[in-house]
Amino acid sequence: MKVVAIAPYNGLKELILQLAKDEEDIDLQAEVGDLDLGVNMAKKAQDMGADIIISRGGTAELIQREVNIPVVDIEVSGYDMLRVVTLVSGLKGKAIIVGFPKISEGAATVCSLLDIDIPNYVIYSESEVIPKLQEISKKDYQIIIGDVVTTQKAKKLGFNTVLFTSGKESVLKSFNDARKIYKVLKRARKEQMIPAAIIEQAEEGIIVLDENFNHVYSNAYMDNIFKDNWHFIKREWAYSVLSEGKFSTAVEFDNLIWRVSGSSIKKENRIYIVFCLCKISDYSKDKAHGVIIKSSSTDKTSSLLLESKYMEGILKKVDKCKNTNIPIWILGERGTEKDDLAEFLHFGYGTKSGTFIILDCNLISEEDWSKMLFTNMLNMDMGTVYFKDVQELSPNSQSILNRFLDCGKNITSRIIISSLDNIVEKHGFSSNLYCKISPITLKIPPLRDRIDEIDSLSRLFINEYNAFYGKQIVGIRDDALLKLKKYKWKGNTLQFRKTVEQIVMFCKNDYIELNDVKQVLDDMTCSCDFEDDVVELDGTLEEIEKNIIQKMLKKNQMNQSKVAKKLGISRSTLWRKLQ
Repeated sequence: MKVVAIAPYNGLKELILQLAKDEEDIDLQAEVGDLDLGVNMAKKAQDMGADIIISRGGTAELIQREVNIPVVDIEVSGYDMLRVVTLVSGLKGKAIIVGFPKISEGAATVCSLLDIDIPNYVIYSESEVIPKLQEISKKDYQIIIGDVVTTQKAKKLGFNTVLFTSGKESVLKSFNDARKIYKVLKRARKEQMIPAAIIEQAEEGIIVLDENFNHVYSNAYMDNIFKDNWHFIKREWAYSVLSEGKFSTAVEFDNLIWRVSGSSIKKENRIYIVFCLCKISDYSKDKAHGVIIKSSSTDKTSSLLLESKYMEGILKKVDKCKNTNIPIWILGERGTEKDDLAEFLHFGYGTKSGTFIILDCNLISEEDWSKMLFTNMLNMDMGTVYFKDVQELSPNSQSILNRFLDCGKNITSRIIISSLDNIVEKHGFSSNLYCKISPITLKIPPLRDRIDEIDSLSRLFINEYNAFYGKQIVGIRDDALLKLKKYKWKGNTLQFRKTVEQIVMFCKNDYIELNDVKQVLDDMTCSCDFEDDVVELDGTLEEIEKNIIQKMLKKNQMNQSKVAKKLGISRSTLWRKLQ
């Protein structure tokens, strides 16, 4: 029996492969693909002669509509729900279960049996998820517990999320169900196409999708440039077209930036969604590193705890300029959640729609800096431009940025900046430029001042890496948690996240024990990375100066020209100071 398993998350794929080793009658191939990506994988599997598809939840339902071979759904069993509910019961913040009937109603039963008060809400279609989550956000819930569909959408709205993962029992049951179905069902194939009604010779990419996000048509330009790689087009874009009548954003593909515009057409009483892709810039990512175009938030679990005291203060500030383009400056030590907060302000807080453009000041050269700032990409209403780590800009690059802002009367995108604290005093940043673009500053305190968040952050990261590594850890012992709270997190939340990942990776029990934490903390090598910026102040001025230059060279891959520009000195002067 030839079976293709399409798991919505990596940890489930690893568990399936591990258990399939003992199933001699199953020729199994496993892939990771959620929702529409999973549908396309299933279509390819059907064409390659697969007998049965095994998947889970909403992905399984979508696949079942699109292929003519049997689809077996991996259940979320009572055991699975028990593990997750036990883990979540100790998490700070208001939690609610949101999911389709099988998950929501089953989880409610488990909560009732354990006498745990977690409310739940049943949804019956994917289109209900976003409206319900928006309603829930007004009721001070911070944590969404649900399936892959629900938690992915919740992350984009700024919620913390906990995923119901499937365990060993559920996977083995799906194998047995596949055997039973294989005996009685035969494969069939269904084809649905409509005649192409788009001009084939258009000098832009055109793709047509139906209301269920199925590919219907693409013109020659689209096929030649993008091949079969049209899956960067997101379902949310189609929803925007259907609800608002149009949509626009920008994406990166093949080292070029493309403007995407969407509209709808009606044919034979059916609505089709048309996306047109037009190249808006000749800028190549290979020529200027450090520029990232994002049309959706990061999939990883956010480190922001919306119920925390410092976030309450931040949101009050942001509320005052929510519907304006006033620049926002985010301050914090290395490793704090500056990037997470910038993404949240764009994707999760509703301050701006469209594309999130990241300009990483650590990586962009002066030559490319000027080129990027004055490209037409930044003069369009594309959403938000995020200047990351501006303390790394050389004096000349700061002057270029100053000129860009002076000429920016046509800029309609929101500007968000991030940097270390005391950027003017400690890092020599232009005080004039700082005053010009810092009307609103948001300060993220270091993790050592937020020790009370260690408990909640631990559980959120445990859940994330449970799903990634196929683990089923249900909690952390009090003495292990105390050990984490006493540690000096010089690398802040970034260092803490990496540490929890290692702990989960090596933990072999249902609970994280004190020894698991000790082992990782004792062997942790990443901590030295967060101490590289510490400069020893003992010694002569010449020795301190030399120490600073050597650390900057190490940080910049020993590039003397780049360091000299950042320090505002010539390369020969830099060389003499190192002697």
